[in-house]
Amino acid sequence: MAFAHARTFTNIRKMDFLIEAIFNAGNDLRTVMDSARSNAGTTFSFTEKEKSGWLDAIQEIPNYAFLAEELINNNIRVISVMEPDYPTQLKRKLGKNAPILLYCKGNTDLLHRESIAIAGSKKGGQDALDSALANQGQGIIVLQQGILTYRSNTYYQAIIKGDVLVISPYHPKAPWVADKPDVPKTGLLF
Repeated sequence: MAFAHARTFTNIRKMDFLIEAIFNAGNDLRTVMDSARSNAGTTFSFTEKEKSGWLDAIQEIPNYAFLAEELINNNIRVISVMEPDYPTQLKRKLGKNAPILLYCKGNTDLLHRESIAIAGSKKGGQDALDSALANQGQGIIVLQQGILTYRSNTYYQAIIKGDVLVISPYHPKAPWVADKPDVPKTGLLF
């Protein structure tokens, strides 16, 4: 999480790093972070700004341990772009712009089913989701905020039942912001 939310990297540079220093080199992130912590570094070409952000991210790891515990206590699963459970459609469509992490609450199997997307206003999406659920359908709510800041008693039972999945690519405590320039608009998948 610390790496995924480091502020001095673009998502594309983070993906370049994951591909070069982790995937192609056969390392795991922990090994690479331990070598960076001990100043052994990596073979990846960081800019000075990125190197500073990388070291800051390493310093934040203890804080993310508490956040990870909070996510676990709230039944929120974190799926990394490097895991087999990460939606292949998302990787294929967004490429290096795919979010490094997805925070998920509910039935993650929905990420791998055929679907349609409805993007736009919150109200239009809610009506579509309500109609889908009323007709034994299922849906995914894609948040434009952190998953820990989202509250909805309306879909609680549907989440528990496995008919709704709530996902967010943002820091779990990020507030809702009307327009986030770095990702597509909030939407629903059915």
